[in-house]
Amino acid sequence: MSSLYLSHFGLQKPPFQITPDLDFFFAGGRRGDMLTALLHVAAHEEGIITVVAEVGSGKTLLARLMISRLPAPVCAVYLANPSFSRDEILGAIARDLGISVLPTATEARLAALQQELLRRHAAGQRVLLVIDEAHAMPAESLEEVRLLSNLETGQHKLVNIMLFGQPELDVLLSEQRLRQVRDRVVHRFKLEPLSAQDVGAYVDHRLRAAGWQGGALFSAAAMALLIKTSGGRARRINVLADKALLAAYAQGLSSVSPRQVKDAASELPEDFGPSPRAGLPVWLPWGVGSLVLAVCLAALAVWVLERQRLQPAPVLAHSAPVAIAAAQAPAPAPVALAAAAPVSAPLPSEPASAPLHSHSHSHSSIGIGIGIGIGIGIGIGIGIGIGIGIGASRAATASSPATAACRVCGVCAHVGGRCTVRRDRGIATLPATHRGLCAPRRFGWLYPANCGPAA
Repeated sequence: MSSLYLSHFGLQKPPFQITPDLDFFFAGGRRGDMLTALLHVAAHEEGIITVVAEVGSGKTLLARLMISRLPAPVCAVYLANPSFSRDEILGAIARDLGISVLPTATEARLAALQQELLRRHAAGQRVLLVIDEAHAMPAESLEEVRLLSNLETGQHKLVNIMLFGQPELDVLLSEQRLRQVRDRVVHRFKLEPLSAQDVGAYVDHRLRAAGWQGGALFSAAAMALLIKTSGGRARRINVLADKALLAAYAQGLSSVSPRQVKDAASELPEDFGPSPRAGLPVWLPWGVGSLVLAVCLAALAVWVLERQRLQPAPVLAHSAPVAIAAAQAPAPAPVALAAAAPVSAPLPSEPASAPLHSHSHSHSSIGIGIGIGIGIGIGIGIGIGIGIGIGASRAATASSPATAACRVCGVCAHVGGRCTVRRDRGIATLPATHRGLCAPRRFGWLYPANCGPAA
């Protein structure tokens, strides 16, 4: 990262490099607790352990720091690029264990590895296989790793395995063909993004480690914007903070304001921001929105119809004066009453109004049902329409000739709307001029312009 502002702010080294540096490890945000747990598991437990975190959350730094602090009896084999075939991954492990000559057949290779592991076990050593970016492993290579976990003595496993990867690792292990690998997972750790409070402590920690001795270098408003834009991911924090410091230096400022953070964010790709929730389908927010809208419309329909039902019927309003006039009329003579009794007896007013009330209630119930149906239908229709529109827009964008340059890595061409570098799990699909130290693969595909030539 940039080092132009070091002397301006009195720093001894760049505080926000994106390459893993063990001196800048931040123990907050439960990182320190997870490191302690991983060291304990590596020295005492047996089986397969998975560590899952979003891209740019500090998985690689955590893995390397754990390896550097392993006790002497534990020998670590670290694979940073797991995009090997099932035969190549056995060869890579064997080379790290010091086996220079391996047979060609897979069974013979496993036998040679078992002999070396038995020799180390007899010498009191534990072998720990650490695979970074494990979500990019082909399923066949993961199955080969499972076979390594089968190598054991009468009481102990000969090799323990740690898989560090993005949430796609959980998806990969959930496949039916890898159920035997999944059943051997004894511990699963998840590295969460930093909270708002931890982001401030993280930035201060890295500045202090780089030699800063003053007060808060980022204003409260600048820090709030940095927290919102970064989403709590370490790599995003580093990129934004580095560019903000560079902008403050260019403007001759002694601290960082929100303006510099905005300028830093504007220089990054459009999709560089708080990540969407992992594992949620694209249509889920629209489905929830349509359901909420349907419930609101149904509630509105019920309220309107209920108000109509509670209003007095017009027939009852007209019959009221008649009843009052009848009540106010003078009582007839006893003789006339006896003569008129057979005529006026069978006309009670209350039973005549009962059928009218029942009929009105029936119509109200039907209306409420119709209103609920209309509300739900309108809401679902709106949600489906929005979802279809978004899907069509994305499909048109993916198939458009204008997207020949991949927005994910900047190198490959879209194949079916997906990045071949990232989707095909490795750099083997890169053009020959881009193989070697490929910055899109190393740095999370954030700097496509830095993809260098083959080493």
